[in-house]
This record gives sequence, structure tokens and C-alpha cells, in this order.
Amino acid sequence: MVCGVCQSSILSMDFANENMGTEASHHPSLESLRRSMEAGCHICTTFWALHSSKLRKPSDDADIEWDCEFDTTSLLFHGNWPYGGFLAERIGVCPNFKGRNSSWEDEAVFFLSKKNPAFQPKELSRRTDSESTFSIAKQWIDRCFNEHKKCNPPLQKDAARFPTRLLDCGHPDDPAALVRLVISAERTIREPFMTLSHCWGSADCLVLTTDNIDAFRREIPTEQLPQLYRDAISTTRRLGVRYLWIDSLCIIQRGDEKADWLVESTLMDQVYSNSYCNIAAVDAPDANHSLFATRNTKAFTPQIVQGTYDASVGEYKVSAFQGFMQHLNDSAINSRGWVFQERTLSPRVLYFGEWQIAWECCSRQTTEGFESFDNHEAYSNVVTFHLMEPDTAGYRLSWWNFVDKYSTCALTFPQDRLLAMSAIAKRIRAFTGDEYVAGLWRSTLEQDLMWRTVREREAPETFTSSAKREEDAARSSYIAPSWSWAGPGKGTSRVVRHRYIDLDSTDALCNVHDVHLEYVTGDTTGLLKSGYLRLWGQLRRVELLRTGPFSEDKWMKVYKWKIYIGGELVETMSPIEVYLDSPTTTAFDSQDTATTRYYLPTFKSTSPWTLWMLLLEVHNSQKGIYRRIGTMKVSKYSWKDVDEMDPRFLAAQEDEDLLACEEYRDGKHLIRII
Repeated sequence: MVCGVCQSSILSMDFANENMGTEASHHPSLESLRRSMEAGCHICTTFWALHSSKLRKPSDDADIEWDCEFDTTSLLFHGNWPYGGFLAERIGVCPNFKGRNSSWEDEAVFFLSKKNPAFQPKELSRRTDSESTFSIAKQWIDRCFNEHKKCNPPLQKDAARFPTRLLDCGHPDDPAALVRLVISAERTIREPFMTLSHCWGSADCLVLTTDNIDAFRREIPTEQLPQLYRDAISTTRRLGVRYLWIDSLCIIQRGDEKADWLVESTLMDQVYSNSYCNIAAVDAPDANHSLFATRNTKAFTPQIVQGTYDASVGEYKVSAFQGFMQHLNDSAINSRGWVFQERTLSPRVLYFGEWQIAWECCSRQTTEGFESFDNHEAYSNVVTFHLMEPDTAGYRLSWWNFVDKYSTCALTFPQDRLLAMSAIAKRIRAFTGDEYVAGLWRSTLEQDLMWRTVREREAPETFTSSAKREEDAARSSYIAPSWSWAGPGKGTSRVVRHRYIDLDSTDALCNVHDVHLEYVTGDTTGLLKSGYLRLWGQLRRVELLRTGPFSEDKWMKVYKWKIYIGGELVETMSPIEVYLDSPTTTAFDSQDTATTRYYLPTFKSTSPWTLWMLLLEVHNSQKGIYRRIGTMKVSKYSWKDVDEMDPRFLAAQEDEDLLACEEYRDGKHLIRII
């Protein structure tokens, strides 16, 4: 059904209007939207499901006050009317987080199309494990294999495309077949295998150990497996596949001091990229929860609404265009670091969520509720990765897009940060032949050093907690050098690279002399023991004092800073941009003249005038060893007279030849950054 508010909103907008978008009022309050959702309105339920993590009742979180501005509107984007267009349901909320004013806005997009006379709303099945649901999944898989050329490159003929171990789920037509662990090298396996992506959570589940591996090769007692694993085995069989890979049952988890895990974790690029199809448990918090769900079928079934075209009322079909995929991107499973590369590497992913199943491959995205499998091109990690061309600019952009998304994902063990991206790094390295350097690339290392953190606005305590966990972990286990975005202290802060440093008008002011990395294993994309690089540049003293935020938007908070160079305050027309690697640190909230910090100019642009700098602090003054603490940027917009900027930031400082370094030559210092 569609509620009266949604129907009135749609009916009030004439589809023949030639304006870019036509706006109408929608629900005036959170309570009104909730009532419509609970009644089963297709539009409101989809809208609510997308934003359920934010649209909580006040009693769910005492820190959020809802007696604030709340506004939803309908906005019609015109397509090829009267045949099709897009309806965006927009929401704007201004809650109060722990006394700190905040705001956010978002939207859900629906597809409106002229009703086919033969169309009647067909309800989805009550359960996501129904025969009708699996029939849809089989159609997606069959059409992908039979019609999508770019999804089906020639298969490798050697055994390397199979994981070391697999679960043999038995013949798909034999529901009583035993489940066994098999060694791929000991069998002639010609059938495909499936994989599973899920949240481990805190559930204590049956796993593979050195004690039970022999017994598992005879039979795995399925009655002792958690519900999610049993459901994954059932799904594999029902889709006509015999073999399945589940990490905790195919990699030894206990009894060998992680020896097997250290080997197998380096092979994830082969496991997921060669998977027939990856099963993803979208909303299950751990393996004790089911892959399947019971749902409100009417709420997620495309509906018929009354619409107006050139003052004439007719019937139109409305269906969620991006609803589930947007929910998927915000779901718990895609907040996990290891799952990021699993989704990225898998050529096909079948998602099981609380309210729909969905499909993602190199050619298409679709859901049960949105039936246009042929006409909706996918804009996803799957497409971005598998269709990436091996050119320098393309891989560089793709890599930093991956880092941007991955950096906000959580890891149970912070020291896995590089390892959980190593499979993607291996694939890009195979495309380009470039040298991978602790999350960066050697051919563009000077530019890659200029990454920065972005302080997200929501839930600052989350960043504080995750950053502290990383710092605690770094004391007992090495993670990465400070100059790598994978280094400790950033928590789940978003990481991006400074823009415009690749332009022709930009000159490099530094040069990486050499890099030294020591690895835990022979995998040069994986775990590190230690690392440093040596850099030539102009080292300069600086004092930094953070005085408070000057701007906040949907994505980040930017602080005001006082910058002292040579003991003098640098007066600017607009704030100098300072980005700390550990955004939650309080070390700069009061003036500290006892601690000396430095900046090192890295790039300078003349069009417009912009200077980018690394921020450093001394680790060992006798040996000229430093740690990176952030980046700084100043531009012509900060200064009334551009001619004064070079001498202020780049001029030689008194006694600069006495600054801690390995070598000083021609006004530049050779320093080591760990």
C-alpha cells in the first residue's frame, strides 16, 4: 500500500512540468513518518529502513533530542515522461547530540513508470528462503553467466584458482549428504565453489582447529554449526553448487600459533575473485543469527499510485530504485574491514537482508523489489574493480577510492589493517607492475604521502574508542609506519588524499630517498614488522594551537588554528588547513612551547598558489628520526598578498642546518620518518 500522504504528494506534482524538479510536502514529523511505516506504506517503509540507524525513538538514545527541526519533502526528477522518472524522498533532521547542535540530510530514490495494463502488484514471499525467492536468485545467476560477457572471463585451468580447503556440501540433489572438509590439491575439482561474507561478532562458534581437522575431513557435524553456516550450506545446495568456502571452517583458527592463518590470509585475492558467487549475510550480527528473514511483504512490493501528467490523472508504478543497495552500503556487514575486499573482489554477490535479497555483479545491480535487471547499470565496488583498466591514472584513482571507503571500516584486530586490503593491492599491482609500499605506491610515493584524515561528524566517541584501541594495539604489535594511512591512532576516520597535487602546475619540493620495510611473511602486501623511509626536504620549525571549529558540514569538522613560524603568529585572511592524523588528540588544545614540531613543504602550485606540507615531530633527535603527525595546507585564499607567502613559509630559518637530520645539503635535510 501507499499512504495518503505519499499519494497526495505524488498527485500534486504534474509529471509534464518541464522544470528540473518539482517539489511537494511530505510527512511533517518523525511520528507521522513512523506511523506510515508501521502501517506498511511502500515508500515510507523503504525510506525508514534506509535511515533506521538515525531515525531512532528518543527513548533509544538519551543523547538525541528530537524536538528539533524535522522535514521531509518529495522531489520529482523528470525522465522520459510519461514513461518514467525518479521520485526522491528527502529528509532533513536537526537533532542535538550530547548538547552539540548537528544536522544531517539524506534521501531515498524511487522509480516511477507508466503502468503497463497487464501489471498487477505481485507481493514478495513472506520468507527470504522461499522457493520463489530462490527462483529469482537462480534467474540472476543464470542470466549473468549466459549473457554478461564481462562477468565471465576465461577460467584458469590450474588448481590455483581453488582455495586450499573447501567444504564439500555433497551433491545438490541429496539433502542428506554429509558435509566434509576437503583438501583441493588432493581432488580433481572441476565444479565451482561459493564463498560466504558475514560478521563474526562475539559468538562462540565451532571453528577449524588442529585438534578437529582430521575429524572434519570425515564429517562436519552440521547440528553443531551455528545457524548462519547451516543456512549458507543450504543456500549453496539450493543454487546447485557443491563446494563452499567459509573462513572459520577452512582456515585453522587455533592450535598452530596462527601459522595457517598467516599463509591463507595472503591468498584472499584468489579465494574471492574465483568464487562462483559470494553469499553475503547483510544484517546478521554474528553466525548464530539466520541468513534468512521474515518480512512485511506489502511494504517492499512495487505499488500502483495515482499520478498527474499534463493535468490528466493516470496510474503509475512506483518501486524502490536504490533503496536496498543504499541500505546495504550502510549495513553492519559493510562496516567490517575484511568484508570490504570480499565484496570488492567477488565477481558476483548475492545479498540476503532483513527485507530483500539483492544482486551485484560486474554488469548489474538489482533487488527483488526493483525488477529492471537489464536496465540498471551497477555503480559498485564490483564494477569499479573488475572493469578497471591498467593505466596509471585509472588505478591511482581507484586505489584512493578504495582507501577512502575502507578507512572507515572497523577491524577486530587493528594490526590487520594492511592485511585486510592486501588482496586488492595484489590485483592492482598485477595490473600496473608498481611497487606496493605499506598502503602507498612507489611510483607516486611523494604524492601518496599527502593523505589526510577527515573528521566525521557523527558519534565522536566512536573515533576516540577505535583510535585508542589502535594505539594500545600498536604497543604490543606493529601496525604500519606513521607515514602510512594504515598507521595507528586514526581509528575509523575517513582517509583521503589531498587533491590537485598531480596537476602540471604543481611542483614537488621533496624527494623520497629510499624506503625500508620488514615483513612478517614473504607477502609484501601484508603484515609488517617495521618500516621507515628517508626523505629530502626543507625542514621548518612550527608551533600549532587549536582554538576551535570554524565550520561544520555533513561530512566533516574543520578547526581554527594559530600557526607560529619563527615564534611569530602567522596572520591570514582565512584559516590555514591543518589535518591531524589522530583527529581526537588534545595535544594541540593548549600552547606547548616545550615541544618542537616541524613542517616540511612537499608540493607547491602556482595556479592558484597553494602549498602542501607534512607535519612532523621528533622521535630521536640524535639520529634525525621523525614521526608524521599530520598535514597542512595554505593557499592564496588565506593570504592577502601572494608575494609574501613564499618568504613566510619557504624562507630559510636561523640555524636550520642544526636541525636533527642524517644529512644537510643545499638547504635541504635528509630525515628518517618511521
